[in-house]
Amino acid sequence: MARQISGEVSLKVGRQVRRLRLEIGGILDLEDHFDMGLVPLLTTRLPECRLGDLAALLVAMTGGAPADEGARRTAAADIHEAGIATAAKAIARCLELTFSGSECSPVVEESVGKKPVRGRRAPSHPT
Repeated sequence: MARQISGEVSLKVGRQVRRLRLEIGGILDLEDHFDMGLVPLLTTRLPECRLGDLAALLVAMTGGAPADEGARRTAAADIHEAGIATAAKAIARCLELTFSGSECSPVVEESVGKKPVRGRRAPSHPT
């Protein structure tokens, strides 16, 4: 089993597995696209759970540009194919892992609907 990068989540869409990871460039693209900071986006807009918002997040998490309408339409179709609840859980889990900081141990395998398997963390201070 290959080791994943911390903050990375898998989403199965049809026969393909998409790797979701939100990097700083994606965060900046989301802020530009929504014309608001990430915290207001997560706390005020996302609770309404608009498909277009989930599509923009999915695009950013797969390395695309949320402002690209074609990419958002493709992402919306992927969300529909994967199942809206399943995709929303994967997006939420990616956000959770992205912003959990150093408190999060490395993710060995993360799949929506399965318990995450965590790697062991080295002690932060020698004894």
